[in-house]
Amino acid sequence: MNTNMTNESNAPDIVPESERRARFNRLMEEEAAAGKETCFWLSFCDLEKPQGQQHLGVIIMRTLGLAHAIDRAWKLGINPGGEVLSCVTDGNSIKPEHFDRLLTAAELVAAGYCERGPSQ
Repeated sequence: MNTNMTNESNAPDIVPESERRARFNRLMEEEAAAGKETCFWLSFCDLEKPQGQQHLGVIIMRTLGLAHAIDRAWKLGINPGGEVLSCVTDGNSIKPEHFDRLLTAAELVAAGYCERGPSQ
């Protein structure tokens, strides 16, 4: 078995930017057509940063879907980059001032949303 991942036949296909953007736009259209607003908790990290600096923050927002949430975070200038993990929440226990901004680990703990920040 060939385990050399640099072999062209085993290399993952890279989606051209134009196709990636087209897929993203189609997803946004589908979300808009569904018309259902959902509350998303977006947690950002960068695993290339040193231990203790990998957590970049959390954004909580109500949008028509995950694609809309990511797009809106970029448009608001609050997307810190890195990778994003999302989950749906009802948003009922989220304080209004915590929506639509980047929250630090310390802010999440102080607000009572989690017991402790990310592992250091």
